[in-house]
Amino acid sequence: MLYSYPAIFEQDEEDPQYVNVTFVDIFPGATFGDSFEDAMRMAKDFLKLMICEAPKQVFPPSDIEQVRKEYPGKMVVMVEVEIDDGELNDSFPEC
Repeated sequence: MLYSYPAIFEQDEEDPQYVNVTFVDIFPGATFGDSFEDAMRMAKDFLKLMICEAPKQVFPPSDIEQVRKEYPGKMVVMVEVEIDDGELNDSFPEC
């Protein structure tokens, strides 16, 4: 099954070499990478881990346009992961 969640990507203010990623629908919902591509890879790994291992901390995905309105000027993109049913914890709610 394909899961898609909006995430905010932004340069780290203290160390611009890093790209921070924040998921508004996951608590705690942050990771980072040392480039956009690395941050996206880390975001996918983080999203899959949270869905499979900590489902009670993952809420239904927000509408990306609403997130863009709430965070003007930020780069908001959908992060997508494919997860087999066998990988899911039984308590994860279907989105």
